[in-house]
Amino acid sequence: MIVPPIPHNETARLQALNQLNLLGSSEPDPALDRLTRLAAKVIGVESALISLVAADFQHFKSCYGFTGLQTARDISFCGHTILGDELMLIPDARLDPRFSDNPVVTGPPYIRFYAGKALKTLSGFRIGSLCIFDPQPRDLDEEGVRMLLDVTTLVQKELYAREFALRASVSQARADQEITRQESLFRSTFDQAAVGVAHRSLDGTWLRLNEHFASLLGYTAESLLQVPLTQLLGEDGTQRLRAVRQRLLDGGNNERCEEQLIHRDGYLVWLELTFSVFRGDNGQPWFFVLIAQDISIRKQTEAELHALQEGLKKEIAQQTQQLSAANASLASTLDELKATQNQTLQTKRRLSETLATALEAFVGVTQDGTIVDWNQQATETFGWTREEAMGNNFADLIILTENREQTRQAVYAFVEHAAQPALFERGEMMARHKNGHPIPVEKTVSSIFVNDRYLFNIFLHDISDRRQAEDLLRDSREQLQTITDNLPVLIGYIESDLRCRYLNATYQEWFDRDPHLLMHRPIPEVITPHEWAQLESHVSEAMQGRKHSWDMVVDRGGRRREVRMTLIPDRANDGQIRGVYLLGVDLTDRKRLEETLRREALEDALTGLPNRRALLQLINTALGRQQRQAKPFAVFFLDLDGFKAVNDRFGHDAGDEVLKTFGKRLRASVRKIDAVARLAGDEFTILLEDLQDARQDAARVAEKIVQSMQEPFLLENGQVTLSTSIGIAIHMPGDSLDAEALLNAADTAMYEVKQATKNGYRFAKPKPAQSDPD
Repeated sequence: MIVPPIPHNETARLQALNQLNLLGSSEPDPALDRLTRLAAKVIGVESALISLVAADFQHFKSCYGFTGLQTARDISFCGHTILGDELMLIPDARLDPRFSDNPVVTGPPYIRFYAGKALKTLSGFRIGSLCIFDPQPRDLDEEGVRMLLDVTTLVQKELYAREFALRASVSQARADQEITRQESLFRSTFDQAAVGVAHRSLDGTWLRLNEHFASLLGYTAESLLQVPLTQLLGEDGTQRLRAVRQRLLDGGNNERCEEQLIHRDGYLVWLELTFSVFRGDNGQPWFFVLIAQDISIRKQTEAELHALQEGLKKEIAQQTQQLSAANASLASTLDELKATQNQTLQTKRRLSETLATALEAFVGVTQDGTIVDWNQQATETFGWTREEAMGNNFADLIILTENREQTRQAVYAFVEHAAQPALFERGEMMARHKNGHPIPVEKTVSSIFVNDRYLFNIFLHDISDRRQAEDLLRDSREQLQTITDNLPVLIGYIESDLRCRYLNATYQEWFDRDPHLLMHRPIPEVITPHEWAQLESHVSEAMQGRKHSWDMVVDRGGRRREVRMTLIPDRANDGQIRGVYLLGVDLTDRKRLEETLRREALEDALTGLPNRRALLQLINTALGRQQRQAKPFAVFFLDLDGFKAVNDRFGHDAGDEVLKTFGKRLRASVRKIDAVARLAGDEFTILLEDLQDARQDAARVAEKIVQSMQEPFLLENGQVTLSTSIGIAIHMPGDSLDAEALLNAADTAMYEVKQATKNGYRFAKPKPAQSDPD
C-alpha cells in the first residue's frame, strides 16, 4: 500500500477547508445526499461518497450505500484523488500497487472498482472528492465518465454557492466594523479639541459644538445648542457679528474679534472669537467654523494698565497746573512737588510691576525704534533678556528681516504725518525669536506723546499654540474627509430638520449629482418629488429612534446599482434625536454573483432547460398548488431511442446538437405554463399542470411529441431520425406520491415502453391503495 503524498500547498489547503465549516457535522445534508444518490444510480454502482480530506482523516460529508463518518487519511483513495484535477479511475484495486493491500480492499467494504474527481474551493484548493466504488471490478465507458463528471459539476456548484455565501457574510461584517471605526474617529477629533470649536449654519443656527466651547460660558454642549448666539452677545455684539458674517460670505477667509458674552450665571466673559467659512470645492460656503478662547485675564490686565496710564496723565497735568498757579510760594510748591514725585514714582513702580508680571509681552519703544522697556514675558516669548534688549532697535530685534523697512516707514508716517498704517491696527503678525525662527503674535500698539516725542507701548501675545490647534483641527478635518471620500460606501448625515449636513464623494459617483447642492438645505426642496416619496418613510422611521435599512436600485450615469441603505439615529444624551447617519453599501456585484450561482445550480448547461434540482422544485410547487386547486397534473419521463449510436457514429458534438434540438421540440409541444427539463444524458422530463381530463390531455401531448420525432435531426455531417420512449405518471388530488416517487414511476413506465416497442408512451401503473390496518 502506498500512503497518499502530502500536497505541496497542504497548510493553505487545510486552512481553506476549515474556513468552510463543513467538517465535524454528522447531520444529513439533503442537497448533497441527492447528488451522491444520483451518482450511484446513473453509473450503476453500489456506493457513492462526497469526502473531505483533513490533516489525519477523511470525513464523509454525504454517503450512499455506505455507512460511517470518516476513515484514516493514510488508507484513503481520495487522498490520492486530490493530488490532481483529472478523474482518477481504478478498474480493479487489487491490481493497483497503491491499493492492492489496503485494508478497505482486503477487507470490508472490499473495494474493487473506484472512480473519483477532486472538489475545489473558489480559490482553487482541492479539499476532497466525489467518488463512486463497487465490490465488483469494472470499467467506465465514455458515457459513464461524462455522466460522473456532470454530477461532479453539480456537487462543485453546490460547494461554490455555500462558500460564496460564507464569504459574503464575513465581508459584510468587516465593512460594518470599518464604518463604525470611522464614525468614532470623527466624533473624538471634534469633541476632544483643546479649544472651543463650533459649527454654525449659514442662517445662524448651531450645528455642533464641543464641551470646551460650552464650558467657557457655563453651559453643557446640549443646553448651549438651544441658546442663540445673539442672545449671548447683546445688541451691539449682534450687529458686529452680522457684519463679520457678511464679509465672510463676500469672500473673506477668516475674521477675528473680541467680544463680551453673557455667562450662564449672568456675568460677562471676554472671548476671542475666530470666524471662518467652510467652502466646498466650487467655493460655495457650506457652514461657519467658530474658534473661541477665553481672554478675560488679558482684558483685565489691559484695563488696569489703561487706568494706571490715565491716572498718571491726570496727576501730571494737575501738578503742572498747581506749579504754575503757585509760583509765588516756591517753598510750598517744592514740598508739594516732592510729594507728587514720590507718588509718581510709586505709580510708575506699580505700573512697572504690573507690566513685568503681565501674561503678554510688553515692549516700550521710542519713536526712533529704541527699546526702553522690556518685561519678563517678552523675554519668555522672544528669548532676549531685558539686558540684551534694552537700548537696541525694536525692528532689528524682533521684526522679520523682510518686514523691517516696512515697519520703519510705518513709524515715520505716523510721527511725521499722523497717518494710521496697518501696523498700528490691532491684529496678527509674524515676529522673530532670538534664534531666528518666526513666531505668530497678536499685536496691540498705542502711543503717548511726551516731551515732543512719541513713546509706543506695544503688547504682543504669542498665539503659536492657538495656530497649532487651528492647524491640527483643519488637518484632522481634511484627513477625515479624505478617508470618508475613499471608502467604498456612501456616508452622510441628515439633521432632524431634514437638512443634509454631510455627504462623501461616493454620493456623486452613485447619483451623478454634486453633493454640495444639497448641503444645509431641506432635502425635499433639492431632490425630485418622486425621490422624496421613496425616501420619506425611511427617514421618518429613523427619526423616531429606530435603525432602519432597505434595498433600492440606483440607475445613474449609465450604471445600475443595487444598494443597501441604512439610517442610524444620532441620539443626544437627553434622548433627543439630533439627526441620522446615512450609510450605503453597493450590493450589485454580490447580487449578480448570487443570481449567476442560482441560475447555474438550477439550469442545464447544454440546453438551458431546468435541471433535475429545478424540476424537483417545480413538482413540489405543483403539489402545493394542487392542494389549493384540486386539479391533476402529469410528469413525463422521456429518453431518445438510439441516441448512443449517434455519439458512436458522429461524435459527442453531434450528440449535443441532437439533445438541444430535442429539447426545443419538447418545448414547442407543450404550453407556456408547462415545464421541460433535462435530467442527464438523453433523459428529459415534462411537467403538465392544470389538466381537465388527465389521461386524455397527457396522451394528446405524448402523441404530439411522438409525431414531432418523425422529422430528421440535421447534423453537420448528415442527418438521423430518432424516436422517443415516454413514461407518464399522473398525480391526482389526494395521492400520496412525492416528487421523487413520481419521477421513479414515470421512469419505470418509460423503461417498459423501451423494452416493448420503443417510439411510444405508456402510463405508469397506479400505486395500490394501502389497506386499513383495522
